[in-house]
Amino acid sequence: MIDSLPPGDYPVSIKDAQACRLDSSLSIQPPPVIVAVLEPEHLIRLGESVALVPQLSFDEGSIAQISWSPTDGLSCADCLEPLAGPAHDTEYSLSITDSSGCVALAYTTVLVDRRPAYYVPNAFSPNDDGINDELLVFSRPGLVKQVNSFRIFDRWGGLVFENYNFPPATAGHGWDGRKDGRRMHPGVYVWMAELRLVDDSTVLLKGEVVLVR
Repeated sequence: MIDSLPPGDYPVSIKDAQACRLDSSLSIQPPPVIVAVLEPEHLIRLGESVALVPQLSFDEGSIAQISWSPTDGLSCADCLEPLAGPAHDTEYSLSITDSSGCVALAYTTVLVDRRPAYYVPNAFSPNDDGINDELLVFSRPGLVKQVNSFRIFDRWGGLVFENYNFPPATAGHGWDGRKDGRRMHPGVYVWMAELRLVDDSTVLLKGEVVLVR
């Protein structure tokens, strides 16, 4: 028995016990080329994810093995269409082996937009009218894990408000324009905030806010 012959045409000669001979030929065709194609790039924001969906030139039923690399940020490493949500720009490679042992390779890069997407308003009016009564830290959904600290200072540097370890944009966790229950005077105040992002990195922010009565 001969195996592992490369594609090509081969002469075949068969002789039986009576020395009768039959000459013929055998043509071995190359296996079909399997191809997998991925979008070259995907752009996501930090905290988001995107489905990596390969386009295949062959039947999915012939797939014997799937492998993605690296596995960081992937929902699965051996499925055909994982979700990718890396914390940093990442190039992923896909290797698919079919039942004949043929391999298809594909590559894609997931770019992560890590630009700041959080803010504190530059003015608020805590006059109990139900509109803009509380100074809050806002962020894009899925970006900030928690506000580690949020502090407000008057123009002399005196601390008038502080709060720690709370989710962003949550009523009841911001400054209502009071200190020890007393309404503060209109004017310019300085705020400082430390945010913990979903990848556990921290961001320090500082700015001014005008309290309007």
